[in-house]
Amino acid sequence: MKYDIKIDLWIKLLFLMSIGILIGPALVMPSEEILFYVATIFPIIGVVMWLLLGSYYELQDEELLMKLGPFSGKVPYKNIKSVSLSSNWSSSWAMSMKRVLIQVHTKTMFKGDVQVGPVDREEFMDALIRRCRNLD
Repeated sequence: MKYDIKIDLWIKLLFLMSIGILIGPALVMPSEEILFYVATIFPIIGVVMWLLLGSYYELQDEELLMKLGPFSGKVPYKNIKSVSLSSNWSSSWAMSMKRVLIQVHTKTMFKGDVQVGPVDREEFMDALIRRCRNLD
C-alpha cells in the first residue's frame, strides 16, 4: 500500500525558490551562453522536481520502502521495535515536521531510528503496526 509523503509548505517554497534562482540568470544571459547554462541546471531542477513529485512510502509484503526522489531505503518489518508519532528537526526520510518515528534494531545497527512523514500519519502508523511482529 502506497502513502503520499507530506511536504510542509516552507519546504515546497524553498525548493521552488531554488528553481527560480537557478532559472533567473538565464533571463539576462547572453544568448550564446544560455544553452550551456540550461544544460547545466536542467539536471539540478530535475532532481528537485523528482523530490517534490516522486516521493512516497510503500508498505510492501516484508518491508517498508521509502522513496525520496532518487533516494530509496528499506526497513524490514522484522527489525522494527517500536512505532510512535514524532515531531522534530533531525535529518530523516521526511519533508514534514509531523512524523512517524520507527525504532529499528539489527545486528549491524544496535539501535537506530527512521523518521517518515506521510500525509495521514495515524493511518500509516496503524497499517505499519499491523505488519510488525517484533514490537516492544
